[in-house]
Amino acid sequence: MLTNRTLEVEAEAPHSRVGTVVVDTVGDPVAECRGATGGLWALRPLGGGREWDVAPDKVRPATDGEILGERLAVENRRAAWGREVGAS
Repeated sequence: MLTNRTLEVEAEAPHSRVGTVVVDTVGDPVAECRGATGGLWALRPLGGGREWDVAPDKVRPATDGEILGERLAVENRRAAWGREVGAS
């Protein structure tokens, strides 16, 4: 849901838009921004998984290389998981 606060946060930091790929500088994972609530941003791993909240000052936009590297890692994990399942 788009709220006035969401618009304010996006104006302050364009990389807070839902769907934007960012880096959590504390844990260093590349993640997708899922929104902002209560002064925190909700992030989710690119390959799916559990969301977590992070302070906006601990997030930066991901570089093209980081995005490509993470997407490749996600696909490699999926491929490896598929081989293990097929082998049993």
